[in-house]
Amino acid sequence: MNGLKHVRPGGGFVPNFPLAKKTDVNGQDEHAMYKYLKSMCPSVERRVYTPILYSPVYTEDVKWNYEKFLIGPDGRPIYRYAQTVEPATDAQFLADVKAELDKLKGHSQQPSSAPNARIPAVG
Repeated sequence: MNGLKHVRPGGGFVPNFPLAKKTDVNGQDEHAMYKYLKSMCPSVERRVYTPILYSPVYTEDVKWNYEKFLIGPDGRPIYRYAQTVEPATDAQFLADVKAELDKLKGHSQQPSSAPNARIPAVG
């Protein structure tokens, strides 16, 4: 709040809407939503980064900022994407979103696939 009030935009600005607060995505204080998402979608990467600043550590943990989850209208995660995936330009991400939107519009009768990890191609 102090950053908003005194830095950007500054000038004593105080928002008149609710703000989100920091949420733990891993470790003993992880938010229930992330626990659910991680239980439904496999990790996009098996490598564990160091140093680890939380405990306990699991292979399904969110490894880095900007990992993404594609969530269906029923609240179930469909895909998990690596932090390197750029939603605006990644062909697989865009195809996955289009396929899910087509299902909602009735253009496809195929059920959503099981939750999965989308790992970007290297190179």
